[in-house]
Amino acid sequence: MKLRVKALVYTGTTLLVLTALISIFSSIAVLSGLNRLEEDQMLKNARLLSEALKSETARLDTLAADWGRWDESYAFIESRNQSYIDSNLQDQAIGNLGVDMMVFIDNTQKITYGTAFDPVKKVKIPLPPEIIECIESNKAIFNGGNDKDYSRHGILMSSSSPFIFSACSILTSKLEGPSRGMLLMGNYLDKDFIGRIGRHIQKDFTVTRTDMDMPAEMLDVSTELRKTNLPLISFPGGNSISVFMPINDVHDKQALIAEMTVKREIYSAGKQALITFICSLIASGGILYLLIYFILERAVLSKIRDYSQLFSRIRQMSDLSLRVDESGNDELGDLSREINKMLATLEHSKTSQQYAEISMLNNEKRYQLIIEQAPIGIVTCHMDERFRTANQSFCDIIGYKPEELISNKNIKDITYPEDYVPVMKHFEDQAKKSQQPMEYEKRLMRKDGKIIYALIRAQVYRDLLGEPQYLIKTIQDITQQKENQARQKRLEEELRQAQQLESIGRLAGGFAHDLNNFLVPILAYTDMLLSVTKKDDPLYNGVLEIKSAAERAKTLSQKFLALSSKQMLEVTTLNLNDLIAAFKNILNRLIREDIRIEYHLSPGISMIKGDYAQIEQVVMNLAVNAKDAMPKGGLLTFETYNETLEKEIPDSHPAVKPGNYVVLKVTDTGTGISKETMAHLFEAFFTTKERGKGTGLGLSMVHGIVNQHGGGIKVWSSEGEGTSFAIYLPATDEALPILEKQKAPVEIKPGRGETVLIVEDEPSVLRIVSSELKRNGYNIIESEGGAEALEMARKHKGRIDILLTDVIMPVMDGKELYVRLSEIHPEIKVMYMSGHTYDVLSQHDIQAPDAQFISKPFSMEILRKKIQNLLR
Repeated sequence: MKLRVKALVYTGTTLLVLTALISIFSSIAVLSGLNRLEEDQMLKNARLLSEALKSETARLDTLAADWGRWDESYAFIESRNQSYIDSNLQDQAIGNLGVDMMVFIDNTQKITYGTAFDPVKKVKIPLPPEIIECIESNKAIFNGGNDKDYSRHGILMSSSSPFIFSACSILTSKLEGPSRGMLLMGNYLDKDFIGRIGRHIQKDFTVTRTDMDMPAEMLDVSTELRKTNLPLISFPGGNSISVFMPINDVHDKQALIAEMTVKREIYSAGKQALITFICSLIASGGILYLLIYFILERAVLSKIRDYSQLFSRIRQMSDLSLRVDESGNDELGDLSREINKMLATLEHSKTSQQYAEISMLNNEKRYQLIIEQAPIGIVTCHMDERFRTANQSFCDIIGYKPEELISNKNIKDITYPEDYVPVMKHFEDQAKKSQQPMEYEKRLMRKDGKIIYALIRAQVYRDLLGEPQYLIKTIQDITQQKENQARQKRLEEELRQAQQLESIGRLAGGFAHDLNNFLVPILAYTDMLLSVTKKDDPLYNGVLEIKSAAERAKTLSQKFLALSSKQMLEVTTLNLNDLIAAFKNILNRLIREDIRIEYHLSPGISMIKGDYAQIEQVVMNLAVNAKDAMPKGGLLTFETYNETLEKEIPDSHPAVKPGNYVVLKVTDTGTGISKETMAHLFEAFFTTKERGKGTGLGLSMVHGIVNQHGGGIKVWSSEGEGTSFAIYLPATDEALPILEKQKAPVEIKPGRGETVLIVEDEPSVLRIVSSELKRNGYNIIESEGGAEALEMARKHKGRIDILLTDVIMPVMDGKELYVRLSEIHPEIKVMYMSGHTYDVLSQHDIQAPDAQFISKPFSMEILRKKIQNLLR
């Protein structure tokens, strides 16, 4: 198609479309605006009608109030004297009121007197039966009681005609009561009333009752009005518009529908003006079309034809020296000058092309050298993932030679299998959406089988047509960075748990101290009672129960201290195999019969340093945890072995540092642990068990005990595949005495008059300890504070053998007291007692060379034994 024809077609089509769009949008805008204008006018008419009805109601309210609040009306409703009717209710008087009815109703809602008015004959007439029936059927609304302000107005629907009314309480002229009934005044909503209202608002309207049969279209209107209770606009067809307004009765139910219909004069006039405008627009478009064609032909098309002829000559003659006419200062003149510049440039193209080819070869060599020397891996791959090139840095990262990669390998061969599919899918999706470089991480497999983490930046190289040719990738080994991040995350988690345990430890320390002080006299007095009470005494079992409860409270205190890794440990050298072997009978009773127990205890394992009872607690808690994880039975395995760590174990709790360890591994075949639960595994009070079946303290205690022993915990688990806990405890070669669980009982002998200075700021503890030691042959000096104890020691003439003192006291602590007493009585020995945690005691440096320690709560038997040992 010639340019001239295209110009004519495009110009004509454009003008035609613009004309059509302007016509359509103008029609929509103008006609919709006219519709809104007419609708607003009809809604205004509806408001005028509503205000006219309200005005009539207000007029009736005023009349009813004037007549109802009158002494003569007040007397008439009770006496019903005919003189009131003769003097006040004549035909002319009622006619002057402009009402169709007037009804007096007493307090029993009975009509005392009622009359209607014939506006044609100008005389009173009897109240129609249908009006009486309507009033009596609605008598509830006329029951105002003694309310002096009671009034009602609205519309009532009689069988013959609806009527608008107003009724108020009948009171004296001074508005005093009590009310003697109601006075009702009303007008029929008949043709005369409608005509009078129509003349008032200067609009004709009709009224339709909704309690009688209506045409189908009015039924639809009534239904819609009930939904919104707002005026409804309708276009019945032709050249008219209607508005329907609901009128509710005194019960606020739809009673009447007022319909007002007018001709659409505004719409018709606007439509005619719009047609005239569109015709003018079409005529203007035709004239503009001819004018545009003339301008295009003279100013553009003729010059383009000249260009075409010149270019044809250049093509045929291959003469790049030809030039076009540059006359003119318009865009075509600029185009001519640019064409001449282009022709001049083409004359030198061959020389420039040769220079470009030489430069390209040099650049390619330079870029290849840069790539080979780059500190990061750089590769190119075919679109089917085969390697094209690979620099030396990438070969060093992956462990292959360049020729091995290019000849035999592709991307899939060096990608960790689990990462290949998701990474490739992500790359393909992004490559289709964007031509920008993409950055992602994935795992690669070296030639030696080692897995490394790599940060890859990849981009698709495309030709001039945008078709993919090959991939360019840079690869950076971030394995060390990943390990550092994992280590940092683990350290942060350990710090969080340590802070949590520190908070729990503070709470536990305070709780344990107070509880331990309470338990000392309880345990002591129960022992004393048991020693003087016969077993057949009715009180004997009760005393045993008190002692048992106190022992359980002592155990609870120790559990809280275990959470915070701050309990006092009785450290000795242990053989883990012997401990588990001695614990087998307890485990067999503890574990259900549907769970099989296996033991794989390596002979010759190293010794460990630890608290026997606390390590037993670790075994017990892990066994209970495994039992709960196997509700349908399974296999529980205990395994011990030596392990030497060359580097820190990842994901252990806390971090297990390099060294020699004895490992206790407890494995079950239970339900396993989810990743979400694993993150909170050792948190205190965290449990996945049902309410009442777990406290969330078991594994927290294990963590606290193992941490205090300088060890760590490694957990392997996945949902549905069981769980393994590996407890790493430091091995030792130190020659500490090995704990013997079964020792022959040592005979505790009474004292021989040795002097014991007892210093305790808790009076109940001081009393029972003093009483018990006196009872067992010791000479006792009592004091509730350090200063008082020093003064007593100075005054004491004889020898003081033992200082039995609390560690933490007001003004002077136990350590300072011992140091100062040693200056007065160099022979004195010390035994500390405390219910505080280990870290608090350490702050007070109680590890004197000849110091002994007894932890609250303690039994008097243990106290006597320790004192006896100290005196040896």
